[in-house]
This record gives sequence, C-alpha cells and structure tokens, in this order.
Amino acid sequence: MSRRRVFWGLALLVLGTLLLLQELDILRVNVWGLLIPLILIGLGILVVWESSHRSQTSRTERVTIPHQGAERGRLRIRHGAGPLTLSSGAGPTDLLTGQFAGGIAYRTGRDQDIYTLDMHAPSSSPAQFIFAWPFFSNGGRIWDVRLNPTIVYALDIDGGANLVQLDLTHLLVSELRVKTGASSAEIGLPANAGYTRVFVQAGAASVQIEVPAQVAARIHTRGDLSGMTIDRSRFPQIGNVYQSPDYDTAPNRVDIEAQVDVGSLEIR
Repeated sequence: MSRRRVFWGLALLVLGTLLLLQELDILRVNVWGLLIPLILIGLGILVVWESSHRSQTSRTERVTIPHQGAERGRLRIRHGAGPLTLSSGAGPTDLLTGQFAGGIAYRTGRDQDIYTLDMHAPSSSPAQFIFAWPFFSNGGRIWDVRLNPTIVYALDIDGGANLVQLDLTHLLVSELRVKTGASSAEIGLPANAGYTRVFVQAGAASVQIEVPAQVAARIHTRGDLSGMTIDRSRFPQIGNVYQSPDYDTAPNRVDIEAQVDVGSLEIR
C-alpha cells in the first residue's frame, strides 16, 4: 500500500471520528468550520512528504516490446500531464521501446499481422491526481517513445495537457490521429511512407505541422481560421482545400484534416 493512500486514509478516519464525537455531543467544536484549515494543513504535510520521496514517485520505467513478426502496428497512446516525445529508434526486432517517467500501463494484442498496443498512465489515487499537476510535480509524466522504421504504424495519440513532439520523418505511418487539450504540439510528418492520413483535433493549443519537402499534401481545416497559417506557396488554396500542385501523382503524400478550437495552427 502506498504512503499517500495511508495518509489520506488516516485523514478521512480522523475527520470521521471528529464528526462522530460532535454528533454524540462529546466534542463541542464546529468540525465543519475546521475543515478548510485541516485540508490546508494536510496538503502542506503531503507536499513536504512528496518532496522527500520524489525519487520514488518519479521513477522511470524502461519498456521494450518485440514485434514478434508483425508487419504492422496499431498504437493507442493516452498520456496525461507532462512531455511526450515519439520518434524512430527502436531496434530491428522491436515494435516499440521507450522510457516512461511516472510509470506506464499497457495492453497488447494481435490481429493477424497487426500488433495492437494500448498504452496509458497507471491508475492514480486522488492524492496522485493532485500531484500530477505541474505546481506540485517535477514535470509530470515524461514519456520518450521510439518506434521501428520498418513497420507500418497506425497511431492514435491523446496528448491531454502537455507538450507533444512527434518526429515521424523516418517512420512508416499510414494513419495518425492526434488529440490535444491545453498544450503545444509539434508534428513532423513521414518523408517516405507513401500515403498517410492525418487527423488533428486541438483545444486551446498551439499546433505546428511540418510536411517534408518531397511530400505533397492536401489540407482541410476547421475551427478558428484566424489562428491558422498555411504555406500557400507550397499548398495553394483551391476552394476550401489547400493542395500541392502534384498531389495526385506524388509517390509520397499526406491528407490532413485539422481542427483547432482556440489556439493556433501552422502547416509548412
């Protein structure tokens, strides 16, 4: 049992005991009037406690998952507060390798030649939720994910409130879905993946998408158009679509659908 769960368990026990004594007229004190000071004192103690045990709470897990002969991978990544980086660099026998500060939980599966992987942050207690915020933590969950450049991936990434950096330049990605909240996202698209379909949905975020020079693009945008900047010298506007002149014949091309509610979007 974690120390934080013990702490909050004891805090609830003390509060419940005080309320019971008040109801029995043994303790003649307004317990509810003391509730906010008690909470502040408890949080102060927990801040000191977390600071003294930070090395334990910010442990880094190193994970390597072999591809077991699969030619394609379908990855779903659910990440909370903190930086997330993803790029090439996994070994020839690996589907994925990486370092995960703050821990990781994942589930694997197989659908013929497709290896499926669902990754998310470990379950947290209420105290852990409080300390996931940057004011209390040392950078949140820091995940560094490396993929195999010879495997074709479909990626579904929910970034949450954090910094997302995706360098897909040397990867084979057939589909990319990115959803971010109050965050910043930098996405470098594949250079030699043939056809890649991209979906980006962002809230109050800053999103930058880099299309490699040798890759043609077709771009559909929705949301706050005033916050969008698109390189029209590369992607001239045709109606409601921005498209490379050689899009239909290019060997490498991306089809981008992007929606930014409140924030900025730059595609170059």
